[in-house]
Amino acid sequence: MDSVDHRFVRVKGRGASFVDVISQLNNCIIITEPDYRIVFWNKGAQELLGREEEEVMGESLESILNIVGDGDLLFCLDNRDSSRIYPIKMPNGEVKTIKVSLTAVRDEKGNIEKLVIAADDVGELVKARDQAEQANKAKSEFLANLSHEMRTALVGIVGFCEILSREKQHHRGEESIDTIQYCAQELLGLVNNVLDLSKIETKQVEVVTKVFNLGKLIKQLIAYIQPELDKRGLDIQLEIDNEVPENMVGDESKIKQVLRNLMTNAVKYTERGYIKVEVSRHNSVLARDSSAFPLKISVKDTGIGVPLEEAEDIFKPFSRAANLQGSEYEGTGLGLAISKQLVEIMGGNIWYEPNRDQGSVFSFTLPVQVYLARKIQEGKTNYEIGQREVKPASVPTVMLVEDTGVNRKLIKYMLEDIGYNVIGAKNGEECIDLLRKNYPDIPDIILMDMQMPVMDGYEATRIIRQSPDYSNVPIVALTAYAMTNDIDKCIQAGCDYYLSKPFTREQLFHVINRCFGLEAKI
Repeated sequence: MDSVDHRFVRVKGRGASFVDVISQLNNCIIITEPDYRIVFWNKGAQELLGREEEEVMGESLESILNIVGDGDLLFCLDNRDSSRIYPIKMPNGEVKTIKVSLTAVRDEKGNIEKLVIAADDVGELVKARDQAEQANKAKSEFLANLSHEMRTALVGIVGFCEILSREKQHHRGEESIDTIQYCAQELLGLVNNVLDLSKIETKQVEVVTKVFNLGKLIKQLIAYIQPELDKRGLDIQLEIDNEVPENMVGDESKIKQVLRNLMTNAVKYTERGYIKVEVSRHNSVLARDSSAFPLKISVKDTGIGVPLEEAEDIFKPFSRAANLQGSEYEGTGLGLAISKQLVEIMGGNIWYEPNRDQGSVFSFTLPVQVYLARKIQEGKTNYEIGQREVKPASVPTVMLVEDTGVNRKLIKYMLEDIGYNVIGAKNGEECIDLLRKNYPDIPDIILMDMQMPVMDGYEATRIIRQSPDYSNVPIVALTAYAMTNDIDKCIQAGCDYYLSKPFTREQLFHVINRCFGLEAKI
């Protein structure tokens, strides 16, 4: 112990007794000179690092701590503490993962007098962290693959139902097609819910704001549920307070998803009576920004209701009210959980209360911005369902790169239905060969499936972008994966737009119109 500067250890202690105390600590404490030459080595250091005090005194800390692999033990010294995690090889050959923390003790002039190093065995913590990360990664990969496989199968079901529904003639065939289409949409909704929950858990959800018309959005959702309303004989009411701005700035997609969940739930659990959507100004302030409008939307129904004691539980994943268990009302219990998290991500709140007329009232509040510019002309900003499909002056040629035969046939039908010329390719390699063979005749648009054998869409897109002959051709990524990092991967490869399978004829032409500049690129 004589090698320790007692003037140094008295800074926080009382003479030599302080040295005795830290010498016996089970925590690893090492003190070195500024050049990392060891001058103090306590009991905890001996137990953790497996070396006696006599072995290490005067030695360089780097020579004693045998770091496995690349690692720099020399910390960047400043006025702050530094800490890092290293794998250290013990004298017996064992490898430990330790966290090394360093504090520099300086004199009145700021010069370093001593370095105090504390170390802890964090092997179990690191192992637990790695296992948790691997589990989360495996879960995300499983959900992504599940989504991909289910979406791939759904492409043909949803797409060909859509085609057949435009050509239905016989009543029996019409009813069969409607049933298949309804089941396919239900299955797609389940896939989307699982995917949304995974996105939220892995923090891949971002708030994307844009100008939108709330009244128009709600009317679209009413049109979506109208067939089921008619089937059940339910009335639908929409009440928008005069204080609510016509156009606002917010995350239209998420608001639409929350409303769709609440409205479809209301229909599902209501046998008679009405569904009512109320839009108003909320009394409380929802945001620090005083310019935000406190929007409140309520969906009322005269259905079976929810017991008050279970009002909080119904917003938890996979949880359903007791009066729904084992009943005719099917569901996964994901819709309300996803809605709650989406509302909270947007800075709002969601809650349940009983309807005085019997049934349920689900309300949520959000801070949105009022859009003060000139009134939006319908059809100029968003491509809405039911609008005329806009085509360029000349009929375009679309190269469709898709390895699945059913999908290739379906998308080809969709494109040819309005007169587009279609060139088909089964994989990225065939796509590149056709481009080179047909040059200087090149397609106006390329629809590129991203998961294909031989050469996938990512590699094919990169090759196309490297060629000056085709570099300006718009490329739309077609993929059954739909996580945020999947979208980023497509963009990084060079794609201009993204379309998640399965998609409708309407959504396909929406993207094509954007490729031709007939709609603003987002």
